Amino acid sequence: MDVVAVEAASSAVRDLRRNLEDSQLWAEVVGGDARILLDTQALRHNLARVRDYAPHSQILSMVKADAYGHGLAFALDALADTDAFGVAFLHEARQVRVHSALPIVLMEGVFSLEEWQEAAALGASCVI
Repeated sequence: MDVVAVEAASSAVRDLRRNLEDSQLWAEVVGGDARILLDTQALRHNLARVRDYAPHSQILSMVKADAYGHGLAFALDALADTDAFGVAFLHEARQVRVHSALPIVLMEGVFSLEEWQEAAALGASCVI
């Protein structure tokens, strides 16, 4: 890519970034030049498509590992119309409960009586 193409691409990215709506979020990926655009509208659209394909089903949206690195609060907001959220670990269930009252499914389960009691207090269901 020549210098002119790089400058044009950089200019286009700056213009796009200035025009982002509130439903979108920029996140640094690697270094100062690489970025990824996360769009809540795209997630909402995908959730709606799943509902279209399975209209009589409940949908569990997996948000483990900080919503696969995209940011938990961002994903919870975008997926607010889901039926439940799935997480791997109890600490993730705690984070989801801070942001949402929707049901939580704890995929890894619990490993002690204290964790079982905390999961129950959070209203989280455990996979057995």
